Amino acid sequence: MQRTCRITATHTRFGFLHAPINNGLVMRIVRSLTMLLLCIATTLVASFAQSPTGTIRGTVTDGSGAVIPSATLTITNTQTNESRTTQTDADGRYIFNLVQPAVYTETVTAAGFESSKQENVVVEISVGRPVDFTLTVA
Repeated sequence: MQRTCRITATHTRFGFLHAPINNGLVMRIVRSLTMLLLCIATTLVASFAQSPTGTIRGTVTDGSGAVIPSATLTITNTQTNESRTTQTDADGRYIFNLVQPAVYTETVTAAGFESSKQENVVVEISVGRPVDFTLTVA
């Protein structure tokens, strides 16, 4: 024999509601709100993933192919003259994230090396643009 038990409760804290709470209705509301929050979170993540920016990344090496750590790189928007700067990591790699689509001039300097410049670096939406440099000893 199977027994069923129905749990009902009443709200008595403030004394204004004395009707039983329908547990099935409460569960449906909780599930609906949970699904709504998941949909909103998914939409927000997707919208950030489609940001209207690009990326410039690359490696800085010397003439023998050895990486150059701590080299300073600067990108300058040729239309607005706005600049951003970063440095290479221990493996000679660098990255500029969230770069507005435009045409840039990129320069690199490092102690003991001649500076180098690359003009007309075109950044497009959602495209990673590789720009590698090989520096010569000063």
